[in-house]
Order: sequence, then structure tokens, then C-alpha cells
Amino acid sequence: MATTGKVKSNLLAVFIERIYNEAGAVSAVGGLGGTADTYNAVGASNNATLSLTRDTIDATKKENDGARVIMPAGEQFQMTCEGFVMYDETTTFTGLDLFDIWKDKKKVVLTWMTGVDDDFMFKGEAYLTNYEQSAGTNEAASYSCTFEGTGSISKTQINTASDTIQHV
Repeated sequence: MATTGKVKSNLLAVFIERIYNEAGAVSAVGGLGGTADTYNAVGASNNATLSLTRDTIDATKKENDGARVIMPAGEQFQMTCEGFVMYDETTTFTGLDLFDIWKDKKKVVLTWMTGVDDDFMFKGEAYLTNYEQSAGTNEAASYSCTFEGTGSISKTQINTASDTIQHV
């Protein structure tokens, strides 16, 4: 049943469904395994962000008397997440998996969702453009990563009868 009222932020996360190799062929389906429509969370995450932006074209004419007029142009999306470094997690993407995606320049199918039946997910292809690990004194080691979209992002409804969600 779809989430009602205010959505708890703990439900939302970045998930990876598919990984492509540099030649564009699917090198892994369902994230860490499984079939298409298997979504694995980017693991041990404690913060995630979806950002949608739109380019604009300045269409101001002298007749606008200095008031700016714009036209919509290209769109971009970005998903970021932060979390704890865990090398032994097996049901989500770990720092080791993220390094491999970054190092091998793999394109992924990325989603932003709750994993709750009948909620909506935002889905698109992206590249991991930034991956960082930090280790401060007397702190749990952490990571941050940025996925930049390539192409368009879409909105679709989650169907847990056919979608397998690996969320921890």
C-alpha cells in the first residue's frame, strides 16, 4: 500500500538496478544478482539526495523592459548519498562495489525510491562521477558519492509483486 501523509526520510534511498560495461552491454542485472527489476540499495547510507535541474535559454527582448524572459531547455539529474564504509555487506552496494563502478566507468540504472508498493520511483541511467571515503579520529569511516544522470529521468510506480527491493 502506498505511503500516506508525510514520507519518512528513512524510507528514501538510492538503489542500483542494472550495471553496464563500457561497451554498453549489461554486465550485471539486478545489482548484486537476481533478475531485472531487482533493486539493491547503495549500502549503509545515512543521507541521500535527488536533484533535478533544468537549463534555460534567455529569451529577453528589449520590449520586456529589462524583465528576464526564459524558455526551458535541457534537463539534468543527480543522485548523491553518504553512509558508512562496510566491506562485508552482501545485500547492498558497498564501498568496494562503488569503487569498481567508478574505476571501470560503468553506467548504472539508478533509482530514488522508498521500496513501498504503489509508491513512485524516479529512474534513469547515470555514471558515478565522484566517490570519496573519509576516516576521522574516533569516527566510523564514511563515504560520499555522486551519480550524474545521462539522458532523461522517468517516474514509475513500484510494484513489489514484480520488483525485488534489497533495502537495509
